[in-house]
Amino acid sequence: MGYYFLRYYRQIIFLIAAILLCVQLFRLILKRRLRMSFLEKLRSYRPFFQKTALNLFLVVLLIAGVLLVPSMARLHSVRTLSLNYSNAYQGLNPNGTRFNQSSILNEEILSSAIKKGAFEGVSVKDLEKTLRITPLVEGSSDSEEDYHISTQYMLEYEGSAATAGIDGDLITQLTLEAYKEWFINEFSLNTSLLEVGFEDIRQLDYLDIYRYIYWKTGDIGQYMLTMSSTNPNFSSEMTGESFSTLASAAYSIRDVMAENLYAYILENGISKEKGIYLGRLSFENMNLGFDAEKERLSNINNLEAIDMYENDISTAVLVPTYDENAQYYMSRTRIGVDDLASSAEEHANQMTSIRSQIANNLHVASMLADITPGAENIATADELIDQIETELDRVIDNIIVTIREYNESITNQYMDISEVSEVSSWMSSLKDVLIWWVGIAVLLHVCAALKEYEKEGESR
Repeated sequence: MGYYFLRYYRQIIFLIAAILLCVQLFRLILKRRLRMSFLEKLRSYRPFFQKTALNLFLVVLLIAGVLLVPSMARLHSVRTLSLNYSNAYQGLNPNGTRFNQSSILNEEILSSAIKKGAFEGVSVKDLEKTLRITPLVEGSSDSEEDYHISTQYMLEYEGSAATAGIDGDLITQLTLEAYKEWFINEFSLNTSLLEVGFEDIRQLDYLDIYRYIYWKTGDIGQYMLTMSSTNPNFSSEMTGESFSTLASAAYSIRDVMAENLYAYILENGISKEKGIYLGRLSFENMNLGFDAEKERLSNINNLEAIDMYENDISTAVLVPTYDENAQYYMSRTRIGVDDLASSAEEHANQMTSIRSQIANNLHVASMLADITPGAENIATADELIDQIETELDRVIDNIIVTIREYNESITNQYMDISEVSEVSSWMSSLKDVLIWWVGIAVLLHVCAALKEYEKEGESR
């Protein structure tokens, strides 16, 4: 009820004043006493002479209107959102995808704002009806000169019956804060690469555990080197680490601890299911043998194709050319032989790599087959894995803390939230009250003038 009073009391009072004026005019028209002489009456009308009750009513009305300004201000709020990252000027998100202003008021954001403010009895639909987001400066597609991609947006709140008991400034503040948190989480660096489930890894055979650790630590190290190239000077205040030192730590696990584990496993022939693992290696080598043969034949085919070219073909593709110093020379253009030679070399390298892998598998198989590990050897291998897990967890924890700190340092600069000053908001509301009050005063005094005009007509 209070909301409807605040929302409509001025309209109701203005309507009552207008009705009183219309009734007075209608009475004069019915009595056929409304003449042009009424304009003379208006010119001679004295609003402060014998109008004590009316003017007192208007003063009370003005005071009441001014006193209700703070309550009215709670039903209105305006805040601006400024995007500061470079892609914003192209209408893009930090990751290069298209920016959509409607995401500022999506269901997830509004639900988060309601939770932040603990707004009881307010649904997402209720909040959505009170908010509107618009570009602060809108462009036009009429001409190229009018094109404009806005990087500033205005969030406007207009209270409703469901939200009347909540301060509008709080609603706009929490809504944009919820959006900022969502935006930072959405476009922060992805740390899913760092997830390592040692409980699942331990179900693997020992050499598979080594391979996984080797691959995982290599990927983490490369990720950190990429981060270091992006911002080589960043150093975490919480961990004291930079991206390059974290990359070194990851590579150290791979090149020292994981390699020590690998050497110990081979030296002691450690395997959970030796027969199964040896069978796997045999099957893998069979497939690798097929691949190596395919690469060998491809290499031979390319070399034979090169031999089919006439030796003098290269003389047909020499072009007279001048270098940067204006010196004349014969330039050789690219020909099919070049592609064939490059392909032959690639196939040869692949064949060598595959054969090396086959030889390594044969070495591993011979070590596993010739040595039977003792219980103490298996316990030591488990202990080495425990040490790697402890050190890798420590490095990953430092990486996550460092990345989060880096995320905060860059994403907090992605956007600024500002509000229209409280003084400015109150002045706008006060201005509306004064305009309304002047309108009421004019209507009632014109009504009073008509009343006097009617009495003067009856006394004649």
